Amino acid sequence: MHRRGRNRHPDDGTAPARALRTAWRAALALLLLVAAGTAQRRVTVQNLTPFARTEWTSVVVPFAKGTVDELPDLHVRDCPTVWQPFGARWNDGSLRQAICCFHTSVDGQQLVELELDAGTGPALPDTTFALPPHRLQVVAEIDGELHLGDLVPSELLEQNAARQVVVLRCRVGDSGLVVEAPLTVWAGQEHGELGLGVFFSDPARPRMQVAITELVFVTQGLGWFPRHGRPQAVNSQPTRLGTRHVLLRNVTLGDGQGIRRVGALLPPLSGGDDETAQRRDDTLKAASLAPLWSATEWQQSGSFGAFGHVPEPPPWMPDPRSVRVAANRRHAEFLNWSKTTKPDPLHGPVLGPAKVPGQAGEQADFGQVGCEPVASHGLPSYLHEVEFSVLQEGCRPVHNFEDDATPVLSSRHPGWVVWDGVTHWHCGVSTDRLGKPCPRPRYETNGWKGKDREHWSTNYMGSFALLTASPSAVLEMRNETQLYLAAQTLQKDLWTSKPGVARAAGRTMLAATWLYLVTGDGELLARMRARMLESNYANWSGRDLPEGKIRPFNVRGTDARTFPDHQGESWSPWEESQTVIGFAAYLALTEDQDPRLREMVDALALTLLRDCWQEHPGYGAQLAYAMVWKGGEPMTDAEREDRGKVMWPSAGFGVWGMGALHVARDAALRRGETELAAKAARYLELLAEKRVNDGGWYDRYSQFDGVRISDRSARQD
Repeated sequence: MHRRGRNRHPDDGTAPARALRTAWRAALALLLLVAAGTAQRRVTVQNLTPFARTEWTSVVVPFAKGTVDELPDLHVRDCPTVWQPFGARWNDGSLRQAICCFHTSVDGQQLVELELDAGTGPALPDTTFALPPHRLQVVAEIDGELHLGDLVPSELLEQNAARQVVVLRCRVGDSGLVVEAPLTVWAGQEHGELGLGVFFSDPARPRMQVAITELVFVTQGLGWFPRHGRPQAVNSQPTRLGTRHVLLRNVTLGDGQGIRRVGALLPPLSGGDDETAQRRDDTLKAASLAPLWSATEWQQSGSFGAFGHVPEPPPWMPDPRSVRVAANRRHAEFLNWSKTTKPDPLHGPVLGPAKVPGQAGEQADFGQVGCEPVASHGLPSYLHEVEFSVLQEGCRPVHNFEDDATPVLSSRHPGWVVWDGVTHWHCGVSTDRLGKPCPRPRYETNGWKGKDREHWSTNYMGSFALLTASPSAVLEMRNETQLYLAAQTLQKDLWTSKPGVARAAGRTMLAATWLYLVTGDGELLARMRARMLESNYANWSGRDLPEGKIRPFNVRGTDARTFPDHQGESWSPWEESQTVIGFAAYLALTEDQDPRLREMVDALALTLLRDCWQEHPGYGAQLAYAMVWKGGEPMTDAEREDRGKVMWPSAGFGVWGMGALHVARDAALRRGETELAAKAARYLELLAEKRVNDGGWYDRYSQFDGVRISDRSARQD
């Protein structure tokens, strides 16, 4: 297939040549659509407010590998359209996804489907960027003193003919507070979007927390209308010149802790009677309540997540109409929750890792994907709900800034080592303390903790950022990327350079794939590969055992919790399933052809499939929790029934590990072991049969159904 930018027809200036060039481009665009999955792709736009609106919006559109080199020659039908590359590219340099900015009109409470057509589309109505004059200021009252900070441009995050995203930053006097606010401005549009992050990060002083009497955001010239204001306890009032918002009152923030908010930045209503003035005012009213959410389907592109697989809707949602009804019901339930839940600026996330990720038990983020309802059918309303939880990630005490209010970069602090999302507790491990004392004193975090290795997950935030290109979410993902670089070290003398327990090695690598998909950070990609070889492969317990033996990733010492009467070594199959998934995600994303890594992933997956699964009447299929280590020898049938040798879980850990079954099935098929592949397929069927309709929405199974290997490879061939 020809790619854009290659084999172009010459333009000799004649009408036939121009016509030929136009026809060729249209044909190429159609081919791109077919390659991406369908003969005609659509963008779904949803106005969740009662007001008709005319404005710019955007959606991230995925593309199959090798189909678009730079920018797609496509447009949203009858809409001025501008494209912007976004996130990681395929390893051949082609676009994996791009932001599609388009100008459209949608009536109140309407959902419309707009087709993508070939060509550039209508001209932009206006190409000037000019919000009305305004001033944005944060005021903090601390110990009876007022500290002021005026937001100023710090970084250009995105720029094209349709929109500019500028990150505003400032210090709030000498309070130790720093503001990070992405401002989105559209061409020819007098209203925009403003994300607002305020964090306590003070490298100039040793203090670990700040007691805030009141934190206020003040606007002049424009008004700011925050979304999710009630559950986030934002108290907003109009003023003579703009708006005033109390963000926090009598709250102590710990080091690195803060809040993220987002809303529309709007001029005053005109109050005019003519049609143009009324549409303008209605657009502003709509923007004050919700953005014009847009989405598209990702199934056939192979671009969603590391594996490129979008889980199908559950069987109780058999057709598009049932999915739409369920999505509308889910959105109504979220709106009701927003109106009735107790306001709390430091509210825990509903979707995502828990406030304390290291807590025992299941969490909403423990799968391979998030936002699969949007990616599967392109219905946008669920994004409104997910956005709330993504913003609350700002409450984790893991945000570090320099004196000049720019984010801390790991490359500028080579002595900085992170553990559980914060500077490592050991003074000799992290010699760079970012200006804080060692040993570290106790400090307030309001029940929030950073992500530890064993529970590091970013599926919802990563998928939300990938589907929306939300500037606030992108900044949060960039911050987490720096934490990964500082935590996943390579220095031989540091314990942080070792992989840790099995699930830690897998979950950190899966999280890294989402970070790379959103940021496209080259340093991160290099670190991922180095960790796979220098840390994971180098410390693989079963590396030197021959084929056919039990070859686990991590054989550990005596564990009295699982085998109180056993004094020898053991290993954890369910944890190893997370290792398989994370390592396979790396291979799927990067297409790394190193035979050592392929050998390791295949061996880990096949070990689990051969010896660690069994059928179970209650759970369908069951994955062993722990096994006594026998030096590489498999368990006999009698030993599998011996509680002193094998611990089978009392809950359905099989769903957690079913991604490893897909990896094992692929390995078995490549090796021609059809009976073993059939065994994996059987376990997968049994797990699927045990799905339970719990409320008519997507169930936990779908979040763990994000792994496919063979199907994805076939789609790209």
